[in-house]
Amino acid sequence: MAELAGIGASADWISATPSQVEWAERIQRQVNAEFDRVAASFRAIAGKQSDGKRADTQAWQEIGDQVRQMIFHDPCYQAIQSNSSARRR
Repeated sequence: MAELAGIGASADWISATPSQVEWAERIQRQVNAEFDRVAASFRAIAGKQSDGKRADTQAWQEIGDQVRQMIFHDPCYQAIQSNSSARRR
């Protein structure tokens, strides 16, 4: 089983089988692809809008990027990434 770093006071370690880690990585790729798809949609829509509406659309896109950054900086996500890299070596 792969050991993942702790995520808080309630658990010091999370254990996962290789298939569970693979499943989580697949979900991660799908989530990233979805973020990219939505961002592209926002850019396409913004390109057709007046300046005022474009500013509102771009503000929503920035919120989406903030969510992505929060995920990337999450300790559990970082542990998954670290363990994934270690397995590939």
